[in-house]
Amino acid sequence: KVFGSFRAVVATATQLIPWVRDVLIWVRAVDASRSSVDRALSNKSRIGLAPGGIAEILQTPRPDREYAIVGKGIFRLAVKHQVPVVPIYCFGSSMLMKRLKLPAIVEKMGLMLRISLVVFFG
Repeated sequence: KVFGSFRAVVATATQLIPWVRDVLIWVRAVDASRSSVDRALSNKSRIGLAPGGIAEILQTPRPDREYAIVGKGIFRLAVKHQVPVVPIYCFGSSMLMKRLKLPAIVEKMGLMLRISLVVFFG
């Protein structure tokens, strides 16, 4: 049983939407804050994390480039709690949908609020 069940790590902003928050509590999701992830790992929970988040969403995908935005914090937590890190790469996920280019001020506001203000289509 290599992977087993795990708890998804979700953006803090998802807690602001009432019905989304209820579903995430029901499936035992973990908030993306350092303290919440640290607590989950202390309780021996397995977590699933997709690094990059909003900064990666706002990048314009180019088929000739690879993107990986991974901070050191998750690796420090893994070492602290002595849990393995299993890297997984999804090929072509940035090509599934196209993103409507919004004004730069909207993208900066999304980064400040730590939420994704993105319009997808396709």
